[in-house]
Amino acid sequence: MYGTNSDKGYKVNRMSLRIGIDIGSTTVKVVLLDEQNKLLFRSYERHYSKARERAAETLRSLADRLAGRQVRIVITGSAGLGVAKAAEIDFVQEVYATAAAVNQYIPDTDAVIELGGEDAKIIFFGGALVLYATGIRVSELIGLAAPVPSSTRWPPS
Repeated sequence: MYGTNSDKGYKVNRMSLRIGIDIGSTTVKVVLLDEQNKLLFRSYERHYSKARERAAETLRSLADRLAGRQVRIVITGSAGLGVAKAAEIDFVQEVYATAAAVNQYIPDTDAVIELGGEDAKIIFFGGALVLYATGIRVSELIGLAAPVPSSTRWPPS
């Protein structure tokens, strides 16, 4: 089996196309990469609570580009696990997927803030903590970024 999760012993097949699908609480994002990681296609669309249908429609639109090619598909996202299980497609937890991509493509990054449709994630790199907050409003997250006394900062300096 081919994949990107080296701790599972997978090897990336560089001769194949790769599709990444991120199914979140409000949107479906799809990317198609070639064997040199060149972006061939990207899509960002609201799914209006029909995530499976939206993802399938986007994949059908790629049929001509995929014909005769070996394709590797991985799903991530807060609403992706059920779709991945139903379709028997590999699933990668979204915080792990984000951290792996950042480490690969922008390795000097200190932190990533991802604001989702119904949650927010902050990933600190370099041995610091990972903060994952579900059900938090964006306005509340922005409030978290306001200056706080040093005695309450994390990680402590």
